[in-house]
Amino acid sequence: MSTRINVAKSPALLRKMSLGSLLVGLMGPLTASALPSGGQNSQIDWTQSEFSGVARPEVLSLTELKTYHEDRSYVRSMVTPDVATSLDYSDPRVFRFVLARLKMAGKTPRTAPRLFDLINQQRAADQLRKTDRTQTLTATRTPQHFLNSTNFLSETSPYMEANALVTYPGVANYLYIDSATYDKNGNALGAMGYAEKYSGSIVRVAAVGDVTLTSALDYEVESYALIDSAEGLKNYYTFRENNRRCQFDLSTLNITDPVNHTGGQCVDLCLNRTWTGDCDYDLTGTPWALKIPLSGSIGITFNNPTCVFDTNRIAQYQNGTLTPPGNIKVVLANVGGGCDVDSNNALSTPMQNFWQHVTISPDGKTMNWNLTGADAALFDPSCRQVQDQLELTMILGIPMKQGAVEIPPRPIVISNDPDSQATDWQLPCMTMTNSCLAEGTKVQLADGRMVPIESIQIGDKIFNPFHPGDQALTVTDIAKGFETVPMVRIKDKAGRELLMTEMHPIATVDRGMVQARKLHVGDKVQTQTGVSQLVSVTREPFGGKVHNLKVGSNEEALKLGTDQTVVYANGFLVGDGQIQQKYESAEQNANARLDMRTRVDKRWRQDYVKSATR
Repeated sequence: MSTRINVAKSPALLRKMSLGSLLVGLMGPLTASALPSGGQNSQIDWTQSEFSGVARPEVLSLTELKTYHEDRSYVRSMVTPDVATSLDYSDPRVFRFVLARLKMAGKTPRTAPRLFDLINQQRAADQLRKTDRTQTLTATRTPQHFLNSTNFLSETSPYMEANALVTYPGVANYLYIDSATYDKNGNALGAMGYAEKYSGSIVRVAAVGDVTLTSALDYEVESYALIDSAEGLKNYYTFRENNRRCQFDLSTLNITDPVNHTGGQCVDLCLNRTWTGDCDYDLTGTPWALKIPLSGSIGITFNNPTCVFDTNRIAQYQNGTLTPPGNIKVVLANVGGGCDVDSNNALSTPMQNFWQHVTISPDGKTMNWNLTGADAALFDPSCRQVQDQLELTMILGIPMKQGAVEIPPRPIVISNDPDSQATDWQLPCMTMTNSCLAEGTKVQLADGRMVPIESIQIGDKIFNPFHPGDQALTVTDIAKGFETVPMVRIKDKAGRELLMTEMHPIATVDRGMVQARKLHVGDKVQTQTGVSQLVSVTREPFGGKVHNLKVGSNEEALKLGTDQTVVYANGFLVGDGQIQQKYESAEQNANARLDMRTRVDKRWRQDYVKSATR
């Protein structure tokens, strides 16, 4: 099993060691041996799904290395900055570049037979097609590949960090990603990092560049990624420009949206329904899309007084005569995949819409953006998930001038990605929440009365069979809204009926808490009068309001066991919003706990074993 190396967290090593000794010292030989014997194989940690390290350029001959850098420049010239582009393997120079890059990461036909079978199949398909395959990721919950942070570790640090990630919606058979740093002349500033994951949805990598190794003032970071899934093998390449010509103090960078208004741990986006006590942004008016308010300002004091924002280029971004750099992306951390910010206009680019909401102060030193209210940033509706953790990353390529000279855009990174160190502003965690019971559902109060759920208020006492003493729990929060997908209606032998959203948990006898969408006729459920059997489970649309509760104060919760923040709804024992969130998160992460011998597609098992034993 390879050693996990986080190069980004060890910049001091780059100062103390030469590049060659760093690579060899950290990784050792990357050439994989033959398949292990039974004894070695039995020592593999079969729960390990991810392997990472740093590349070894010395595996290439001097001629191959020279050719690789020439091919890299060629590939780089065909790609737009910050646009993940699918490379055409039928182009000999592109294919040679890919093979050399993978070889430096220890990937060859011998060490990764399945991967190279797919690469060769893709090359054959590209050769048959013989058309320009250059294409970018569309604004959907598609596989996403991007550089999520590429800044210096601090304004005075000589080290720049290149963080990259690739993610797939669902579970991909295999994910590979690398990242590297160069100066503008193509000279490497540090070791290329790489990471691979089997049977997963997201993988990240970080690499560090040392700018003291060059006299150039402009730099580049780049990343290459591969995904094998049910759709076949996909590859992406992207790069970003950076510079230190206009260093500035970002202490006045201020983000006013999204922020936490209610005091909870995360920023809560309420989809279709609003939690009264813990909802930072109410999105119930946009049922078919995800909208996130974005606003902030940069009041920058440049160290060089001749540096200002380039208002001419910003005007070109706004009118569409120049494509803006950067991107704004959402990654669904639990289920994988993500989406780009939408343009709200089929004739404009996504980032053009952002810049159309930007203003610059008369002295050219302060920039404001305001995408709020009706102008909030719109994302593809497939990113509108239920109870998911969101990673929002804004890469703003800020155009500047030094005197009258245009300089490459300086990226400003605003993100809540927990693995990104070179972030100019760390946003709080973000969640989407969604759950409910149909309007009119009768809930049992502590005094025994059955009342409509829509009449319940925060502070009311709800009957709870598990709480000792008065068997009551306090309502701590209330949600209300609507549901856009068919809901689940159940009926038991006693004639009780309940209509609830498909994700709402209900207590069963044999399976514990189960989401409504997983119920079947014949299931035994808990009710006010004991165990009862379901005789009907159907789906139906519901146009009325839906409601949900969170019950149990902090003090009350201390007296409860697992999954006991429950209520009786139309006589059925169901979980509250807290239980729902728990089970949705558990389901999304369940795959990570499975034995890799079960998870890995059998066609990838030889590659997996070789990775695990390197």
